[in-house]
Amino acid sequence: MQSITVYLAGSGRGNVGAWASTLLCGKHRKQLIGSETPSSSQRAFILAAICSLRALKKLGMTVELKSDSAYLVDGATGQTKTKANADLWTLLRVETAKHTVTFTKLSGFSYSHTGSDCIERAKEAMVEAEIARDCPEEAHIFLEEHTPL
Repeated sequence: MQSITVYLAGSGRGNVGAWASTLLCGKHRKQLIGSETPSSSQRAFILAAICSLRALKKLGMTVELKSDSAYLVDGATGQTKTKANADLWTLLRVETAKHTVTFTKLSGFSYSHTGSDCIERAKEAMVEAEIARDCPEEAHIFLEEHTPL
């Protein structure tokens, strides 16, 4: 069975949170970006993980989620007890139960070119979300699919 590597990025400013993820499986690549208002960078990282796992077309995949967010990695692996964002932690547990998932903490300097690209996509999502902030009732999730996983 092929494994999937996912780079996650999140950003928050004011009451806007934006995220991006890059999913890699062999020669296939998929990028996802989205935002939430009101939100925070912590929520954005959790949303990136949830949406990435939901984007997988098959159950039971081996997935490595890579992020520089200690909040996400430590919370998902149980190293830190989290009370905030309980709604998203519950959803993340549901999604991780469908696959074999590991979380890897990256330092900001250990991102590959793909990880750096993911961070830039999160920044773009933040700009889009700030522009759309005047219409918070709309869902601002964007999907750019390069090739299917």
